[in-house]
Amino acid sequence: MLVTFGGIRSEERVQLPNIAGVHWIALPSVARGNVADVSRFGMSFIDVLASSDAVVTKIGYATFVEAACNGVGIVSAPRADWPESGPLIEWAKQNANFALMEDGIEDARGFRTALSAVLNAPCRMPVRASGIAEAVETIAGIAGLG
Repeated sequence: MLVTFGGIRSEERVQLPNIAGVHWIALPSVARGNVADVSRFGMSFIDVLASSDAVVTKIGYATFVEAACNGVGIVSAPRADWPESGPLIEWAKQNANFALMEDGIEDARGFRTALSAVLNAPCRMPVRASGIAEAVETIAGIAGLG
């Protein structure tokens, strides 16, 4: 289980529970106790993500899309102050095994419930990455090239 919150420093305070069969992987600043340092695997971050059963993260474009494109489940902490939260949550629900920890990662019961929902759901097919083709088509249309 990969844990990453991008540029949000709060991941240093995250207390990850001991759960049978779950092995936590995180950035070096978080790795301690029951959490392995992602750098010890000698793999790129995207390869570690793609090799994970799920990722625990904040709502955000990069991790949501990369997880869905690799068939990786998403357990997310809310971001009430972020305007894109609603559309990204809906997109994740449609494209990945997704659960939102309504009360944040600090709520141990909610965290375990969300994690269980994602891990026990049937595997989803990876999302086909089509953004580049869609962008080219849009730009070509605007430029009168299509």
